[in-house]
Amino acid sequence: MAENKPLTGLAVVLIYLLLILLLSLSAIISSYAQTQPKALEIGDTIPDITITRLHNYTSPSVNTADFRGKLLIIDFWATWCTACIVNFPKMDSLQKAFGSKLQVLLVTREGAGKVLPFWERYNKNRGQALGLPTVLNDTVLNDLFPHRFIPHYVWIGADGIVKAITGPEKVNAANIAAFTGGTNRQLQQKKDLDPEKPLFLSDDLPAASLVHHSILLRGRYEGLSSGNHQRHTENYTGLAVTNASLLWLYQTAAIMLFRQRGESFNDRRMIIRSRLQVASATPDSLYTYEILVPPQQQEQMYPYMLADLNRYSPVKGRVERLKVKCLVLRRSGRKDLLKSKGGKPENRLYNKTDPYMQNTSLASLLVRLNSLNKLQLPVVDETGYTGNADLRFQASFDDLLALRRNLQAYGLELKEASRVLPMLVISDKNENL
Repeated sequence: MAENKPLTGLAVVLIYLLLILLLSLSAIISSYAQTQPKALEIGDTIPDITITRLHNYTSPSVNTADFRGKLLIIDFWATWCTACIVNFPKMDSLQKAFGSKLQVLLVTREGAGKVLPFWERYNKNRGQALGLPTVLNDTVLNDLFPHRFIPHYVWIGADGIVKAITGPEKVNAANIAAFTGGTNRQLQQKKDLDPEKPLFLSDDLPAASLVHHSILLRGRYEGLSSGNHQRHTENYTGLAVTNASLLWLYQTAAIMLFRQRGESFNDRRMIIRSRLQVASATPDSLYTYEILVPPQQQEQMYPYMLADLNRYSPVKGRVERLKVKCLVLRRSGRKDLLKSKGGKPENRLYNKTDPYMQNTSLASLLVRLNSLNKLQLPVVDETGYTGNADLRFQASFDDLLALRRNLQAYGLELKEASRVLPMLVISDKNENL
């Protein structure tokens, strides 16, 4: 049996110091946890906290208790958020209209270095100063009311209780009058979603068993931004298009449907026969769409999407081959004036001065030509040129005469003609395609 040796004095000291360190760390962690504010929800009471770094207010700090007795609307924003800034005049007018019954408080995470120059420019362009206070470098209120997307509005009643969490559409005189008059309205709550995860689906979804899932919502969903989000997992592939116009939804489907045919889609490959404003971006006319399919059905996803849109939206669309006027890009001679000298592939055709492309296919030139507003017809490539090319232009693409001269220097020309091309046709459902 091994002999138990007594601890040396040094070992005792080290153990004692270790215990003190562990106890100190435990106290620090406990204290940190206790000081972290709890995220508040509707029905919770906002704690009495001091808000510092106020700009355009009677004092540089204020306690939340000071707002008791009036409706407090916290407006989370940022200098880069156009959707936030466009609502400032409305918020300022509401503040003036309701006076002491209302306090609008702008809150941003950004510091004075960004915000103060922004206000200087904004007020100068507006012609008068905005009379709303702003909290700079905020973390406290953002922690109390976490969110993904801005603008984000939190309504706190005169009693300090959170009454509503909304987007900008709900911030209006009628709703404010109700709350300041003592009537609690049930406003639709803004719940921010993670756009990188399947929308409105539970984590309990048996993804391996998924055969098909699609959803179409009408009207702006305040808890999502606008955009396209791809889905790729071992169990499914998919796409979400959030807060988009009908036109954007059909164009999204058309891009891949054309690509599957070996074609390139652009705005000039589209005919709209609908009396509806399919490009409208008003809140009521926006849509959110998502589709999920097993990976082996990826090629069918966009035909499925088109079928869903035709089934549930007020219009219908299809890809149809039609004879249309277009501009044909073709070679004017046999001499090869296009061949690249090599080097790093570069596409600088969108430069405002001296645009060029280097060691790149003519597909880049076609995309650029089809983006020009002055060329109202679709441009198609009939050069038959398969190699990479070098092209340098002496003038901007906005100068069409100079553009044609530059193309001629490389043995290229644009000629108007008629061709049968795949076209996206969108029409009303009561109209025969």
